[in-house]
Amino acid sequence: IRVSATGYESEVRNSYINNRNSRFTFYLNPLTADPLPPIAESIQEDNIPAIPVLTETYSELLPENLYKPNNIVFLLDISGSMAQSDKLFLMKGALSELVKLLRPVDKIALVSYADNATILLGSTGGDQKSVINSKIEELKAGGNTDGYKGFKTSFDLLTDNFIVDGNNQLFVITDGAFQPEDQKKIKKLTAKKNRKDLITSIVGIKS
Repeated sequence: IRVSATGYESEVRNSYINNRNSRFTFYLNPLTADPLPPIAESIQEDNIPAIPVLTETYSELLPENLYKPNNIVFLLDISGSMAQSDKLFLMKGALSELVKLLRPVDKIALVSYADNATILLGSTGGDQKSVINSKIEELKAGGNTDGYKGFKTSFDLLTDNFIVDGNNQLFVITDGAFQPEDQKKIKKLTAKKNRKDLITSIVGIKS
C-alpha cells in the first residue's frame, strides 16, 4: 500500500488485506519547513454522514393513545469487525437518538455479543434515559462473533417481559459477520419465536 499527498513524504506499507484487516491509517510527515497540518489517508476512507438530531418529543411522535407499548431488546454486535470504519460510532449514535423517543410505557433491554452473550441492561422503562445512555456509552468492540448465544439470550428477555397486545421485538444491530455454523441455528430459532409473536428485525451497519 503506497500513500502520497502533495507536501508530504510518501509512505509504503506491506500488509495482508482481509475482512478483519481492511482499514489502514497513515500519518504522513510534511516535507516543508513550515509544517502543514497532519493528514491521514486510508484505503477505506468513508464519509460519515451526520446523524440527524430529533427535535420532537416522544409525546409528539409516539402518542400513547395511537401507538402500542414496546418491549424491545437490542442485540448489539460488539465483535472485532465492529471496531472498523466507525461502525461502533454509528451504532452508539443511532441508539442515543432513539432513546430520546422512548416513552415511560416502553421497556428496553440491551444485550451484546462477541465471544459471549452479555446482558448489559435488563428490561428498563423508557423514562430511565440516563441509565440507558450510560450503558450505550460503555460499549467497546473486540472478540469473535458468537451470534447464536446472543439471539437465545435476547429471546429469553423478550419472553420474560412479554407485553400482551404490545410490540415485542428483537432488533439486531450488526455488520453481518455471523459465523457460518451459527446461521442455520439462528434462522430456525427466529422462525420459531416469530410464531410466538416475537418479531426479529436486522439493522445493518455498513453491511
